[in-house]
Amino acid sequence: MLQQKYIKFTNLQDFISSQLQDYENVVIDLSESKGKLDNKIMSEFTSSLASCKNLKKLVMYLYQKKLSDDGISNLGFSIQKCENLSTLQLHLMSNCIGENGALSFGKYMSQCNSLTTLDVSFSSNKIGDEGVEMFMSSIFDCLNLQNLSVYFGCNKLGPKSGKYIGQALSKKNNLSSFEISLYQNLIKTQGAIDLLQGLANQTNLYKLKLDLFGNRIGIQGVTQLCSTMAQLKNIQILCLYLGENNICNEAIQMISTSIINSKNIYALDLDFQQNSVCLIDQNNLKQLNTLETVFQICLIKSDNKVSKEVLQQFCLSISKISNLYILRVSPIDTLDVRDQKKLKKISKLVL
Repeated sequence: MLQQKYIKFTNLQDFISSQLQDYENVVIDLSESKGKLDNKIMSEFTSSLASCKNLKKLVMYLYQKKLSDDGISNLGFSIQKCENLSTLQLHLMSNCIGENGALSFGKYMSQCNSLTTLDVSFSSNKIGDEGVEMFMSSIFDCLNLQNLSVYFGCNKLGPKSGKYIGQALSKKNNLSSFEISLYQNLIKTQGAIDLLQGLANQTNLYKLKLDLFGNRIGIQGVTQLCSTMAQLKNIQILCLYLGENNICNEAIQMISTSIINSKNIYALDLDFQQNSVCLIDQNNLKQLNTLETVFQICLIKSDNKVSKEVLQQFCLSISKISNLYILRVSPIDTLDVRDQKKLKKISKLVL
């Protein structure tokens, strides 16, 4: 039987008045509508959503809708009524969700026994450290959850959030894919260590995306990252965004060595911008060539203290990695014509 394509709605009234029992895959995109959602329509919508018994996949774009704790709680209550829901993607950026909303939503999600994939963005809300604890501790009670993506960027989080996330990750070893974004918070070194120690429990992971941009994790945080990577032996796709974290060349060397020792990685995305680093040195780049299955490498240069000579050597070394698929160098205008020619052999050059 062919899988049903996604049915898209751009306003809630159309969804409310449609044939709800027929839907399996739904996208509700309110990104073009402005301002707060009407309370009456939102109430009708959540009631209608709860009756979608055949719904399997749901994607919702609800950013900048002034959604409150009550609003996200009511939405969570309706979603958990969809007994066959396996995939949920919620874009909740820039709303008014606090710790109580995160708690209620997490509890309702923990009751979604068919849910295998959850992707939710709380970026630029007001959930705080306690909201992170409540949501993460609840979500790991979801029996069949395998793929989890959570975005907590710009929520004024501190080291406690790193601790709470780590505690949740250590509860059960059930994830295949884990993505977490904590950009522009301040979990610092101890928060990073606590998070990464818990992450080491997820030994079944094949994909890991870790965005700690602007959290000041320092060299000790990187040391724990490398220790954790050594335990995650099944990682195939690795994305590390460590910009603006007070890390130096020594930290970059440690990370590159860990990557070299991770034999199963075939896709790699690294971002070290706005640190005091001079990229991975030539010896490490040559060692990366031993990773015969590496197809994608992304090395960000912008805002680092890199001399022209070092950058030229970088281009020479990186061009010798036979399996390099994607290279992103920013800004490209720091390269002269000869350097750019060295990079033309790469399948995809992202500037």
